[in-house]
Formats: sequence, structure tokens, C-alpha cells
Amino acid sequence: KGPPDVNVPNGFLAAVQVQVADTPQWNVNTDAGLRIHSLSLTPFARERVGRLQNINDWQLRFTESLYWYEQSGTGESTQFDADYKITDHYLGRSRTVATWSDHDKRFDFEQSFFLFHPIDDSHALSYQASVFGASQPNSHVNDYAVSVTWRTRIHREWLFFDVQPGLSWPETESFHFTPTVLLRVEAIFGDLACGCYGM
Repeated sequence: KGPPDVNVPNGFLAAVQVQVADTPQWNVNTDAGLRIHSLSLTPFARERVGRLQNINDWQLRFTESLYWYEQSGTGESTQFDADYKITDHYLGRSRTVATWSDHDKRFDFEQSFFLFHPIDDSHALSYQASVFGASQPNSHVNDYAVSVTWRTRIHREWLFFDVQPGLSWPETESFHFTPTVLLRVEAIFGDLACGCYGM
């Protein structure tokens, strides 16, 4: 099928975030700013409420988000993460997401499974398998994907570089095998206590 697609993110976000509440169980924040995409500036605003609960060896995280983008309008996202520490070197995660777009008048769905493997203080691996779907014109699966991410810290505690080769089977390609490669530079300011370097 030829060389893989190289996905280069072509948008950036510049935002100010206000922490409304931050306790061991609850996290509430509001952010607003500009999305920079194709030489255009799109204002956005977002409100997020998160609830964290530890049950035995599980850490459960529920996040509800309301957002507004000038071009695409309003939307809502509900996300549920269930983390399980398999060993001192492996963390498993199940992620379930449902997102409503007022612009598209539909729900988009995601079910993903992750396996995180920190190598040392500067390197980590993660493995991901996902199924994506949509509610219109009827509920259906529109993509399957698997990937591996190699993350390395390239400057101090906040600048990272990711290489993510993957395979997908999108509906737009009649579910034919499609190789991809994602290259990403990410700057993280804030709490890095996750231990997975933002993965």
C-alpha cells in the first residue's frame, strides 16, 4: 500500500487556565484561549469537572467537559478512565469517551485500552488499541486502530518528543489497512505526577 502517512499536527492551542477546585477527589477548571490553525485564530472556552476515586487496586476517573469553539460551536464530552497498576513497571488503562457535537448533531464514541511502560526517568512506551464510532446516520463503527508510542524527554521536566507508528482501518478507506506515523513535540506545564510523562 506504499509508504505510511506521516501525521504532523498542524494546530496549536494557547490558553489560560483557572483552577476552580483541586482536592484529592475533585478537580474543576476553566480555560479559554485561541486555537491557531492554518494561519487563522479560533477562540475557544472549556469547563471541565473531574472526579477521582480509588477502589482497591483501581483508580477511577470521571471527567465531564463543556466546550465552545467559534467555528464548530458547542459540545460536550464524557470520559471514564479506569487505571490498574499491573506491576511496578506496567499500568493498564481502559478509556471510554462519548462526545456530542452540536455542529454535527451526533455523538462520537471511543473505546481504548492502553498499556503504559515507563523505561526510566526520560523514556516511556505505551501501547494502544482503539475502536471509534458515531451515532449518525446510525450507530456504527468508523475506525479501528492500534499503535505504539515511544516518548522521550528532551528538555528538563516539561518538553517531550513522541514517535507513534500505528495501523488503522478507517471506514473512509473501506476499512482497508492503513499504516500511519505520528510525530509530536509536546510541552507540559503543571502536574506531572502521572508518572507516564503525559501519556
